Amino acid sequence: KNMEVHEDGIIYVGDGSSGVTPRKIHPVDSTWYLNKAQSIRAFTLLTVEENRWSFVSIDEDGNVIDSFPDSPLAVKKED
Repeated sequence: KNMEVHEDGIIYVGDGSSGVTPRKIHPVDSTWYLNKAQSIRAFTLLTVEENRWSFVSIDEDGNVIDSFPDSPLAVKKED
């Protein structure tokens, strides 16, 4: 909140909009809780494994539009 990172805080990942008309978005530069926003159809895949998590957001054309870490699909599980 107020641009402060809290270790026990909550990270909100987009709500997706696959199958519906994209809504208007709030301006990122004046909305403190937004880092990125687009008015497009997309879905977000969140993966949780043991003590790690990642997400990838994909638009209706199959393009990756956001992810964490930067390349979650390239992360390989350690043996």
